[in-house]
Amino acid sequence: MDSLPSWASWIMTIGVVISPGIAFLSVRPIARFLHWLLWPRPEVVPKPEGERAREEPTGVVAPQG
Repeated sequence: MDSLPSWASWIMTIGVVISPGIAFLSVRPIARFLHWLLWPRPEVVPKPEGERAREEPTGVVAPQG
């Protein structure tokens, strides 16, 4: 390390000091991404036609009377 310029040793020192913080802060986003990617999702069951007709308006007004 004696042959390195002083600015290079400062850069290495800052890198060593900052790296645990960067690792600590990056763990949560990486874990969320892996959870989203690997966790099995519940299967989406299609609704029967009767339920879909009641929930989704079609824009056509039914005749009254």
